Amino acid sequence: MWSLYIATSSSLQWLFFEFAKHPEIQDKVREEVMKKFSGKNKAYQFTYEDTRQFNYLRQVINENLRLHPPVSVVFKENNEPFELTTPPNHSKPFIVPARSLISVDIYHIQHDPEIWPEPFEFKPERFEEAPKPCTFMPFSTGNRSCIGANFSLAEQCIIAARLLIKYKVSFPTGI
Repeated sequence: MWSLYIATSSSLQWLFFEFAKHPEIQDKVREEVMKKFSGKNKAYQFTYEDTRQFNYLRQVINENLRLHPPVSVVFKENNEPFELTTPPNHSKPFIVPARSLISVDIYHIQHDPEIWPEPFEFKPERFEEAPKPCTFMPFSTGNRSCIGANFSLAEQCIIAARLLIKYKVSFPTGI
């Protein structure tokens, strides 16, 4: 569980960096959060269900996790041999033997311009639709993915929302 706190805190640091860099996105998130609480619950008490209703904030968090994944590489071991898809100009397929250690480079997958146009730009609208399988995996994927992924996403939503209600994030003058 310790690694979950490190990954979440690192993600929040990057998130607030992106808010400072993109004040229009920060303002749009603040507007979404304030709209949720207009006329009620001035104590700003959040439930898990509330975090699921912050659509734009979730898109911003996902884009932040795509651009700045908390874990850039994971290693997997396959149980059975499998054939890799090869380009048409290869004469024979490549078979990965069983029990091979496979490196999954999350960072480069999430920055591949063929999957993510302008991959180094911060564009939350990319997540208006669900991404294709295995193109966005900040918490890994499959049966060995992070068990704390939903907790981390909810925690990021609550912390970002609560801070943006009271504060505006910006860079110091001159930077």
